Amino acid sequence: MSHKAFVLWVIAQAVACGAAIVGLLYIYDPLQLYHKPYFRENAFTDDTRVQNKGIITHYDFTHYILGSCMLQNILASEMEQNLDGAWVNISMAGSSFDTRAVILRYLLEHKQPKHIVYSLDDFSLISPSPSKTDSFDYLYDENPYNDIKIYMNNKFLLCALSFSSAKICTGVKDLNMLLPWALVDESGVTDLFGGFDNWIAHENDRVQSMMESLRSFDHAPFTKLDNTSSTDTRATRIYLQTYLLSFIKEHPDTHFSLIIPPYSRLHWRIHGSDKLAKWQESITYLTQEIAELPNASMYGFDDLSYTTQIANYMDPEHYNIDMNRIFIQALRERTHIIDKANVSSYLWQMEQNIRDYDVLPFTTMLQDLAK
Repeated sequence: MSHKAFVLWVIAQAVACGAAIVGLLYIYDPLQLYHKPYFRENAFTDDTRVQNKGIITHYDFTHYILGSCMLQNILASEMEQNLDGAWVNISMAGSSFDTRAVILRYLLEHKQPKHIVYSLDDFSLISPSPSKTDSFDYLYDENPYNDIKIYMNNKFLLCALSFSSAKICTGVKDLNMLLPWALVDESGVTDLFGGFDNWIAHENDRVQSMMESLRSFDHAPFTKLDNTSSTDTRATRIYLQTYLLSFIKEHPDTHFSLIIPPYSRLHWRIHGSDKLAKWQESITYLTQEIAELPNASMYGFDDLSYTTQIANYMDPEHYNIDMNRIFIQALRERTHIIDKANVSSYLWQMEQNIRDYDVLPFTTMLQDLAK
C-alpha cells in the first residue's frame, strides 16, 4: 500500500469511527435532546440546566414551575391535584434570572405554556449580574447539531457503549420525584431540619456562616443600611426588565405567578442589614411594573410565623416541603398576593418583625456549649 493510500485509509477509518460514535450517541441520547428513549424507559437527570431541553421539546406539559432550589420541592402531582393543567417542575438549583432566561426563552418559543410559577430569589434582586451559561446555553440555540458535544466526555461515552440505563447515565424514571431534595434522606441536608440543636449537632458549610455570626453577635439593634444608589438601582431594573419582565410583557397569554421565597427571620436579622433596602426596592419596583400586567401575580409569605421557627429550615434560607404546600394553597385560593396597594405595609411589617426577632436563645445555646 502506498503512503498516500495508507493516509487515506487512516482518515477513512477515523471518519467512520467518529461517525459511529456520533450515531451511537444520537441513538442513546440520554438527555433526550433529539428524541425520547429508544429501547429503554423514560428517565431524567436532575441537572435540569441540560435536561430541560428534552422535557420541553418532547413532552406535552401546559404548566411549568421554573425557579431555583426554593421551588424544587413543589411536586407537580400536588399541583395537578389542586390546580388545573399538566404540570412539570423544571427548576434549577442556584439559578439566577438570567440563567433561567435561557430556558424561559426556549420554552416560550417552542410551547404555549398557560402558567409559569417562578421564584424571586434575593440574589437576583440585590445588585445582580449575569451568570456564565456557556456550559449549557448552546443546547437552547437554533443549531441542533452542536448539542451532541454535551456527550463528548468519558461519562456519556462509556454509558453509550453499554447502552446503560443506570441512574448515573440516564437519571431517574419518576419525573415527579426528580427534584424534591427535602424528601431525600441525605446526611448534611435533611438532618438539619427540626431545630437549632440539629444545626449544632450537624454543623456544616450550610450553616457555618450563620453559626460564626451568632457566636460573635453583640445583640446590637437591627440597622438597615440605606445603601441603594441611583446607579445600582438603574442597573438592577435593567436586569429585571431584560431577564424577567420582558417575557411577561411579550407573552400575555401565559400567566406568571412570582413567589417570594420566605427566608428565615434569623437570616434577615443577622445577615440582612446590608441587603434589606436593596431587596425592598426591587420588590417594590416589581409590584409597580406588574400592576400594568394582568398576566402576572406576586405572592409573599414573609409575614407568616413560619419564618420564626428554625425547625422549619435546614439552613438560614432553605425551608421544608410544607412551605411549598403553602405556596400551592395560596395559588389555588389566590391568597398572600402582594400588589401595588399593599406592598408598603407588607415590607414595613416584615422589617418590624426582623427588628423584634429575638436572637438570644440561639446565642445562649452556643455560649453554653462553649463553657
